[in-house]
Amino acid sequence: MNFNLWISITLSKQLEALVNCLESDYIKNARIIVPDYIYMAGLSADFCGVYISFPIVSRLKDEEKLRELITKIENDLNVSGIIIHNTEQLFVLKEMKFSKEIVSGPGMYVWNNYSREVLLRDVKRFVLPYELSKYEIKAINCHGAIMNVYGKTPMMVSANCIRKTYDNCQKKNGVSLDYIKDRKNSNISVLFQCDSCYNILYNPYPNSLHEYLKEIKNYTDDFLLSFTDEDTNLTEEILTYYKYIFSGKNTDFPVKEFTKAYFNHGVE
Repeated sequence: MNFNLWISITLSKQLEALVNCLESDYIKNARIIVPDYIYMAGLSADFCGVYISFPIVSRLKDEEKLRELITKIENDLNVSGIIIHNTEQLFVLKEMKFSKEIVSGPGMYVWNNYSREVLLRDVKRFVLPYELSKYEIKAINCHGAIMNVYGKTPMMVSANCIRKTYDNCQKKNGVSLDYIKDRKNSNISVLFQCDSCYNILYNPYPNSLHEYLKEIKNYTDDFLLSFTDEDTNLTEEILTYYKYIFSGKNTDFPVKEFTKAYFNHGVE
């Protein structure tokens, strides 16, 4: 199966898994999406293409830091482009005449061809929203589209911080991951973006569309694997699994409980 692979990470231990798998051409030639906090800490791995993902939430007070990050990326020959998540970030990039590739994240909602046309005036590619069904995707011109085929879906982005509610603000600690339990006793992973004061709550079960890759290829050749709270071993297992699936070999999916998100039925 011919395709372009994108891999998004959230934690440095997932970067370790990618480095461990570098002998595989399908990893070596992948485009790697790295969050800004890992990039700023120092990124030494040698990948085919590296894209830096900006924070999902941007506030006016963060603009100076954002501009410093953009300048660093512009001058870094090892970085191919940026993943943006809102129009505020796009405005700053355009104002600074950023010359590298700009890719919009799933939250910038390409719901139809009208929104696609507007967005593609300023970005080169776009990640399709998680909420689209295959019928809605089929109705969109998917040239330039990236389809998320694995990853935990964000359920909520909130400025109401769980830690701050309990008088345990950890703003100086940057970014960290923790868990809360829901009424069904499922572990919900929470990414605390303490330096930017917001949280992301993820579905406890990952979405995986490995059963539909041939169908998805009718829409786009760009597949995205998104890692959130997976440790090094599980990240490697999932990468290996998809390596087999992409090459036409059947094997058992390493995660027992997973969803297919909205692919078959859309938002109800």
